Amino acid sequence: MILRIFFILLLTSCVDPINFTPSQEESPSLIISGFITNEDEPYTVTLTRSASFTSVLQEGGDNKPEGDAIVKIVDQNGAELRLLQTKPNSGIYTSTDTGWTGEIGDEYHISIKTRNGEEYASKPEVLNASPTIDSVYYNYEVHQKLNQFYEVFKTEGLQFYTDIHFENDYSFYMYNWEGTYIMETPKGETPNCYIEQSGDLIFNILSSSDFSKNKVTAHSLNFDKLDVEYNIKFSYNLKQYAIGPNSYAFFNAIKDQLNSTGSVFDPTPAKI
Repeated sequence: MILRIFFILLLTSCVDPINFTPSQEESPSLIISGFITNEDEPYTVTLTRSASFTSVLQEGGDNKPEGDAIVKIVDQNGAELRLLQTKPNSGIYTSTDTGWTGEIGDEYHISIKTRNGEEYASKPEVLNASPTIDSVYYNYEVHQKLNQFYEVFKTEGLQFYTDIHFENDYSFYMYNWEGTYIMETPKGETPNCYIEQSGDLIFNILSSSDFSKNKVTAHSLNFDKLDVEYNIKFSYNLKQYAIGPNSYAFFNAIKDQLNSTGSVFDPTPAKI
């Protein structure tokens, strides 16, 4: 005789509602973006107010320009360079004194007074020299990525690299680039056009402390897919900036958050 025993397992659960009141949103923060170099060119500083979390969700809100501010760059001797707003309420302030340039080894800070009477000043930082770039070059490469369906797709392009020597064992760098290419026009019409483009490598940073030697070979810059700009000729202009340890820490923290994949092992996003 075969005995069959059936077990019935009843799973029960309960849901406890939690009533809470959302905390008050922080007031918008002033965002100051800009830098100076030892190049003879106008310096630009952009002032905006951060968008609230609610406005981003409901309106796709952007940061609001901060107009009518007094913006000055001050050197170690107290000399001031006034930056004027380019257009009313644009939040973009540019220097007009063409005889004023940053000097290697001197200290500078920014001073700001908003239209509401708030005053801000950064800590003085030294304008460091940027070492000579040994070489800039590229390789033809095929990069592979997974799309949202976990399918592999390939992109043909040019991967740009640079080789540099460090001046000392405690230095930090940031990179940006500009490009110019020729757009061919139909015969008999206007001559070929020269098109300028710029790429933002502001989070492409480098620290000499990460290397045991004072030389870096094949530091990866940008990868640019093969397109119309390479049909005739292409000019690539790389800029290397020497930045301070505080700037490096700031950009590195942003870079880490942008590169987070969303796994449970990623650090919790925080206000930087």
